[in-house]
Order: sequence, then C-alpha cells, then structure tokens
Amino acid sequence: MKEKTSYPLLDPTPSNCLRSLGAAAATLLAAATSVVVGGIVDKLAAGGSDVAAPLVAALALALSAAAATVALGECVPTWVGLRRGFAAAVRCVRGLLSASQRAFERHDKGYHVNLLLY
Repeated sequence: MKEKTSYPLLDPTPSNCLRSLGAAAATLLAAATSVVVGGIVDKLAAGGSDVAAPLVAALALALSAAAATVALGECVPTWVGLRRGFAAAVRCVRGLLSASQRAFERHDKGYHVNLLLY
C-alpha cells in the first residue's frame, strides 16, 4: 500500500495554535512597551518628575517583549522546522531501506543505496 504524504499549508494542531497565541502576545507586549514609553515622554514633556515607576514598568515590558520575540519568533520556528526536516528525512530513509532489492535492480541501481541527509 502506498503511503500518502501531505504537506498542509495550514496545520491547526494545538501546539501550533499555542505558538500563534504566543507570537501575538509578544506583539502585544511590544505595543504595550511603546505606549508606556510614550506616557513617560508625555509626563516628562509636561514637567513631571515622578517617572520612576513607569520607567521600571517600561523596562520590564521591554525585556519581556524582547524575550518573547526571540523565543517565539526565532527559536521555536527554527526548532519546529528542524524537527519536521528530520522527520521527513527519517521517513525517506525508512522508505528507501524498506524497499525491495528487486526495485533497485529494476532501475539498475545495483546493491547499494547512497543516502544524503541534510
């Protein structure tokens, strides 16, 4: 029986939905940081001097937004791509190794199969 392989454009698994929500949260944190920094600038422009608490909040938001952007925007997609690539390579190798010798001889491939995994 021939196995059907599919590569869907949209893969709505729970882990992918959580990653999407995490990326949206990172974007919201970056926007919140901009709003808090804008409030600090407004307060300083109006002559206010009590900006210690908003500065701490802006720093915390900026650090959390940067951490979320790096983790969810760079590391997780790279990890998912590597995992899918290795899974596809394993399926390919298993398919080649489980093929009958007759299939290789029919195509004049001899007795050896060279496999290249990226």
